[in-house]
Amino acid sequence: MKYLIFCLFVIIIIAADCHKDKNDPYYTLTDAFKNFTIFKEGTYWIYKDSITNNFDSLMLTTYYIEKKHANNFNFYYDELRQEFFSSYNNLIIIGTSQIHEVDNNNYYIFYSRLRGNFISGISIGTSNFYFPTLKYVAYYDSIQVLNHFYKEVKVFTLDSIETSFWAKHIGLIKSIVNDPTGTKIWLLERYHIN
Repeated sequence: MKYLIFCLFVIIIIAADCHKDKNDPYYTLTDAFKNFTIFKEGTYWIYKDSITNNFDSLMLTTYYIEKKHANNFNFYYDELRQEFFSSYNNLIIIGTSQIHEVDNNNYYIFYSRLRGNFISGISIGTSNFYFPTLKYVAYYDSIQVLNHFYKEVKVFTLDSIETSFWAKHIGLIKSIVNDPTGTKIWLLERYHIN
């Protein structure tokens, strides 16, 4: 009898959880976001610090997209999780995305990883959202980094700490980082997209 009551309790809990699924909206990653941030495993980028001449290669070792529930906001979203191996730091770096709802009809995607932050769904200059110091500040049809020209580049600032330049279908091409040890300007020297 105790087993029957336990099974009935479990069925009620599962049914209640399924009902919640039907009511909460589900936001997927947009193409505008994917074009700048999602790449296949084995893709790599080699950056050069223009101040110290140090190199760092980032190789994408793992990525997956998982449906998550944002309990505080009552919606579901796709979370991107990436793992990169950094030769400069000699460790695995994590990149993740989160979706934040601005109001019932609008949301934005925030992505963060080593030396780079990205926002999708926010117009230039907007700062009225979850990370008020992270701003989308510029869009360039074309920009030169070292001896290469990149098209469709978005620029983001995080306070006075970091400025990130992202090229469509390439990823992070330039990062200016101010930290206690000084300024580092990481420039994309070469890359391979799988």
